[in-house]
Amino acid sequence: MRVSVGQHCFEMISETAWFVTNCFRSSTNVEESAYSQIPLVSDNGFMSELSELEIGALNEALDDEHKAWATYDQVIEDFGPVRPFINIRESESRHINALANIYDRYGLTVPANPWVNDAPHYDGLQAACEAAVQAEIENIEIYKRIMRATERADILIVFRNLRDASQQRHLPAFRQCLSRDQRRCARDCR
Repeated sequence: MRVSVGQHCFEMISETAWFVTNCFRSSTNVEESAYSQIPLVSDNGFMSELSELEIGALNEALDDEHKAWATYDQVIEDFGPVRPFINIRESESRHINALANIYDRYGLTVPANPWVNDAPHYDGLQAACEAAVQAEIENIEIYKRIMRATERADILIVFRNLRDASQQRHLPAFRQCLSRDQRRCARDCR
């Protein structure tokens, strides 16, 4: 049976949507995660181990997600439950869980968040928004770079999804926060 390109693309999009929906759940239980559906066994029947480069890429991604979560949590502690920090902090939790699922899947220990109690403090929301814009830009660049460290579909899907979340949702939200805060200051800070 011949499958059309359109049908093939639709099937790929459907599979990707299922994967994204299931891998971003908060559970880190490997049996419950979407990653349990991805085979880790190579053609010769043995589990494929991650290279040092792949482990380094995972560590860098997780460290940056930990830093973002701790930073946004600190902003909330300092200034109250302000948007978009409250929403994006929760998103960062899902990012951390998605990466933790990869660690679990490959039998690696998930590093603790070294940024808890070590996140920066800002003089105001405008400074926090400026820093968040820069952090999201750097996060996007990290994912662009570390995606070259692997060819594994499960890792690449997570890296792409996390990069896209930063690029398509977090960065615009923080830019909007920054412009909103600048307009407010122009009005109120005279």
